[in-house]
Amino acid sequence: MISIVLAIILGLIFTLVAVQNPTVVTVNAFTISVDLPLYVIAALSFLGGVFITLIFSLFETTTTALDIHSRDSKIHNFQKLTDDLQSHMSNLREENTKLKEQLRLKSNEVRQEKVAATKQNIRDWFGRLRHTI
Repeated sequence: MISIVLAIILGLIFTLVAVQNPTVVTVNAFTISVDLPLYVIAALSFLGGVFITLIFSLFETTTTALDIHSRDSKIHNFQKLTDDLQSHMSNLREENTKLKEQLRLKSNEVRQEKVAATKQNIRDWFGRLRHTI
């Protein structure tokens, strides 16, 4: 964009110089010879420069757009991956909570079985002690 503005400013300067010099110049191209005022040649040169600058600017804009599209695509892919990982983490947290609850229930069950077994051992011991007395 800056190159286009710069080309226009330079073109205006060339046009101002050409208007101040209205002499006729002969332009020879291959076998064709044309007499043109100097300001027409300057204006044609200016328009040629603008056209060439426009072509380069289009190439730059196209490559920038492709680069932005590529980066947007990568961002979208990373966002999708992040969402998938967060969903997986949520599932793992739920599973972890369920497993902790199962472990707590099983620990209580084992503790109760140990308490019952200990009580039974104590009863048996006192039972044997009663029979021996």
